[in-house]
Amino acid sequence: MRTLSNLSIGTIIIYTDQSNPHTEFVVLDTFSNQFGIFVNIMNLESKTIEPKNANTRLDSRWTIS
Repeated sequence: MRTLSNLSIGTIIIYTDQSNPHTEFVVLDTFSNQFGIFVNIMNLESKTIEPKNANTRLDSRWTIS
């Protein structure tokens, strides 16, 4: 199964569920700290950066653009 850590910088991914019908993110970078490995993704609508666990699975709610 694909995870966020498998994506390269600049990849656009789309998250869809009932409360977020079409939210686009772009992969910025990967970093690690004492809590694990994380991927920074930026919400393209709000321009906010969100760290997500690098092991987050890209299931049916995620689409790689």
